[in-house]
Amino acid sequence: MGRDIGADAVRPGDLLLVRPGEMLPCDGTVQEGRSHLDVSRLTGEPLPALVEPGSGVRSGSLNLESPFTFVSTAPAAESQYARIVQLVRSAEASKAPLQRVADRYAVLFTPLTLVVCALAWGASQDPLRVLAVLGGHPLPP
Repeated sequence: MGRDIGADAVRPGDLLLVRPGEMLPCDGTVQEGRSHLDVSRLTGEPLPALVEPGSGVRSGSLNLESPFTFVSTAPAAESQYARIVQLVRSAEASKAPLQRVADRYAVLFTPLTLVVCALAWGASQDPLRVLAVLGGHPLPP
């Protein structure tokens, strides 16, 4: 009889049982049983994927139907899902070159825009002129 273990305890070559409603902790190859997996988190595919003996499975997939066993091929930290998470984190942490330029000039551009708005208000006392400076709202003829 097996025992429940955490995803971090899984090693390559371990035989794992996945029950319905459970998420796969690592990548592997199905040994016994058939089921359908929700792989939409990984691929965006809305239809469940059939898995049977010999099928490759990916961590982050959700077992929808029947229990099955699979042999892990990599630890959870080296799985496809872990790589996707790492890519997303690195993309969030880095800024595009254009975004860095925009951030640099926003420091000067924002106060300058407010000064021009104040000058437009002071010169005309017309709130439409302030709106025109702020948002490009067209002035009436």
